[in-house]
This record gives sequence, structure tokens and C-alpha cells, in this order.
Amino acid sequence: ACGTPSDVAEHLEFAVPDHSDSKASERPPRQDSIWFSCDEFVDGKPPRGGVEAEAKTEEPSEVSSDSTDVEVDTEKAMSQMSTFRIVPRDVDERVQELHRRLEDVVMDPTASGSIEKLGGYPTCYWRFLRSCNNDLKAAEAKLRATLRFRQRLGVDHLLCTEKPKEVFEKLKDAWPEVWIGTTSDGSPVSFFDVGKAVRFLQLGVQEEELRLFWMVWMERSNQQQREGLGKASGNIDHHDMPGTVVIYDLKELYLSQLTSCLSGLHTLIKVLGLAEKHYPSNLRKAVVLNAPAAFSRMVWPLVHKVLDNETRKDVLVCDALDEDFSSQLGFGASELVELLRKHHGTSDAAPNAFSC
Repeated sequence: ACGTPSDVAEHLEFAVPDHSDSKASERPPRQDSIWFSCDEFVDGKPPRGGVEAEAKTEEPSEVSSDSTDVEVDTEKAMSQMSTFRIVPRDVDERVQELHRRLEDVVMDPTASGSIEKLGGYPTCYWRFLRSCNNDLKAAEAKLRATLRFRQRLGVDHLLCTEKPKEVFEKLKDAWPEVWIGTTSDGSPVSFFDVGKAVRFLQLGVQEEELRLFWMVWMERSNQQQREGLGKASGNIDHHDMPGTVVIYDLKELYLSQLTSCLSGLHTLIKVLGLAEKHYPSNLRKAVVLNAPAAFSRMVWPLVHKVLDNETRKDVLVCDALDEDFSSQLGFGASELVELLRKHHGTSDAAPNAFSC
């Protein structure tokens, strides 16, 4: 048993910038760089503090005195919500109720900014509800915990802070996952090489660095999903935005490799649990190719423990990436085949190049 992810506040702490700038809501939409969402820079300077800040010991429910002294402008806070989409008219009543239950926090510009980065209204609320089987009480508690988590660690500003950028640059070439494109309806697609993952785990990367890298990865993923809203099809719920599609290639996975990096695998599973806790329902589909027997015996039981029920339904282990799976994917399987061929540089004449 790998247990649940420990509170990352024990290892990392970010100072949360002041968002009380009266001009914040007047900023026009922009095209962000690879390190998106850097509005928080003032006069060319990054937000106060950073990842080097000393870890604090307050409980998750505690809020710093700085944030409690901010006078919240309700009209301004509302204007900052849902800037990435047109809110659908027929919003689920449970989503509306969850939003009402969180009115005490979403009026705060920092919290509303975090909700935007998680998809805005109604997507953020919809995803947290979905991950809690539409249990309003559980979804409220989970979202409140995530907002505290993001404020405490300054997650909204990860992509504009030097330490996270340095860690990302340090590990990105060794990391086994790479973005390879998007589907026609806006979902970011990544390819995860499990053989390379084994080699990554053998490097002995410290949990703190791996956790920080993963949070940066997830923040970038959310940005790409928001950008895909303009392409979203009828196969994507109107409350949601195009989730990620991850292709796992297990052809280089061997039992002997797994036993050589069990410690690293344990650490990775703990970090992946962070996604389910604070980035719920982020996955649209996980496609598993070339799965050996060791996968079902050792790896899948570990991964299974940190996935919610909805996410488990989105995992597809296939015999071949052909059009027979298009209905389960929600888009043409040929799109993934083409992206894989481009990524691997293979010939169009290899129709079964990506079969199990």
C-alpha cells in the first residue's frame, strides 16, 4: 500500500502576492507565453516571496493575516470569473448550489483567480462535483481544501516563479511524458513512455522536486485545456472543458525493472495522488498500449488506489488504436494514430504500428 499524498506544505511554501490592484479586472485577455499567467508581475518584478520561502506551520484552515485585511470588491471579483468562456444557460442545479455554498470565498480575488485557473465557472465546480459522485458536501470540502492549498503554496504563480521554472527545466528532458498535439475538439494529447519512466524513477529524484515539477506540469495542462474551449465538441459536456488524453506505451515495461525502482515508484504514486486531490476530473481518456502481464499484477493496483471512480472509467486498455474505439474515445482514434506517427516519425504505411 502506498498511502495517500502527504500535505506538500510540509516541504514547500510560496508567498501569495497581493491581488488588490484596482486595475486587475480591467486587464484585457492576452496570449500567454510558455510560462503563462504572469499578470501578477508588477513593474517587471515577480510576486513577493517564492519557493525558497521558509515553510510555515499553520493548519490548512488558517489564513495569513495579510489576506484577512483585504477589502473585497464584490463587483470586481465577479468580473474576474469565467473570463475563458461563455457560461452555458442551462447550468446544472448542483453546480449552482456548490457555487452558492462557496460565495464566502469566491468573492476574494485570490480564490476567484484560482477557480479561473481550474477552468472557471462552471467547469471548476463541475469537475469537483464529478470527482465526488455529485456529493455537494464532499465537493465543497474538497474545493475549499484546494483553494487553501493553492493560496498557501502560491500555486497560481508557479509558472512565473524562478524556482519552479528551474526545477521544470532540470527534469523535463528526463520526464517520460511529452505533449504531442491536440485533438480536433481541443483536448491536449500527451505520450507517456513507461520504459523511460522506469529510468526516470531510478534517478532518485527527491520527492519535493518531483512534486514541484508535477504541479508545474498540471498548471500548464490546465492552461492548454482552457485554450481548447473554442474547439470543444458535443462529445464534451457543456459544463466542462476539453480534458487531457494521455497515451501510455508499456512495451518496455518489465517486472525486473519495477523491482529495481520500487522506492521511486512509491514516490511517483504519492505525487500522482496530488492530481486527484487538487486537479480532479482533469483526464478525458487514458489509452494504454502494449500492456504486459506485470502491468495488471503490480502497477495498475497501485495506480488504481489513487484514482476516483470517474477517472477509472476513463482508462482504456486497447488491442489496437483503430476506429472501433472512436465511440469510447469521443473522437476519431485515427487522430491519435496520426499524432503518434508524427511523434515517432513512422511511416503512414504502418497501420498497426500502435497496436497492443
